[in-house]
Amino acid sequence: MKHFGFTLIECLIYLAIFGVFMSGLIVVLGNLNYRLVERERDFIALRDQQFIFDKVEWLLNAANTISVVDPSTLELLHESETLQLVLTSGRLYILSTNRAPVPISSAYMAIEDFAATEETAGSDKRVIVSYTMKDKTVLHHIYVPL
Repeated sequence: MKHFGFTLIECLIYLAIFGVFMSGLIVVLGNLNYRLVERERDFIALRDQQFIFDKVEWLLNAANTISVVDPSTLELLHESETLQLVLTSGRLYILSTNRAPVPISSAYMAIEDFAATEETAGSDKRVIVSYTMKDKTVLHHIYVPL
C-alpha cells in the first residue's frame, strides 16, 4: 500500500529548516532596519546643523550694524529692529524687544562654546562668531564697515 504525504519526522525536519531560514532572515532585516534608522538620524542632524549655519550666516549678512556686547552675546541691527544672538542652556536664541525669544537650534542639537569677537585689522573691522555643534566648530567671519 502506497502512502502519499509526509511522515511526522519529515515534517519536523522541514519545519526546523524553515525555522532556521526565517530566523536568519529576521536577523538580517532587523540589522537593515537599524542601519536605516541610524542613517536617517544622521541625516536629520546634518540637516539641522546646516539650518543653524544658514540662519546665523543670514542674520550676520543681513544686519545693518553688528556689535559684540560680551563674548557670548552678539547684537544685530536689522532695519529698525535690534536683535541679540545669545546662547542659553545649549540652545541658540534670537532675542528681540518686540517678540518672544526664537530658538534657532533644536533641543537635541546642543551648541557649545558660542563666542563672538571683534577684530580690527588696518581699515577693516570684522566680527568672528564661533560655536561648536556635535564636535564640529563653525566659524563665521563677517566684515563690518567702520
